[in-house]
Amino acid sequence: MALGGQAKPKGLTRREFITIGWWAAAGLVLTEISAGVIYSLWPKDKPKAQVQAFVAGTVDKFKLGEPILFKKQRLYVSRVPEGIIAFTTKCAHLGCFVPWRADDPNEDESSKGFGDKGRFNCPCHGSIYTRYGVRVRGPAPRPLDWYSVKLDGDKVVVTIGRPIQRQGVTSDQIATV
Repeated sequence: MALGGQAKPKGLTRREFITIGWWAAAGLVLTEISAGVIYSLWPKDKPKAQVQAFVAGTVDKFKLGEPILFKKQRLYVSRVPEGIIAFTTKCAHLGCFVPWRADDPNEDESSKGFGDKGRFNCPCHGSIYTRYGVRVRGPAPRPLDWYSVKLDGDKVVVTIGRPIQRQGVTSDQIATV
């Protein structure tokens, strides 16, 4: 018998119930953390990039100096005086999406005949790129990575998969029209 002549009730007291609840919650959290650590240390199979051809359209679809975004493929196709070039939408700095800004000042050479407006401008850290995807300024270490472009008759065919890193623009990156 307890003090005062009352019998102790059977089952858990409120204090015991709360204590068990806290220990159960702590055990659940520790289990989740342990599972996360073990999962992160487990080796993963890296998917292989699928190389495939993508028909971007016909040559007459691409106007000189007006890059076209292909959102699903995450690439731009740009017509320049030398031909057609394709490059990724990811900034070479940290991988941010780099939008085309038609109203921003032109960063291309004036001899190219593009007019005085249009450039790629990364909103994350301010890297600026030309219509060729070449870095003009900002923290990006190199130009935008490119994709191989070929012409099949009047069709523009881009080989997609993994983009190729580059240090500048070379003639093999541009499909001559």
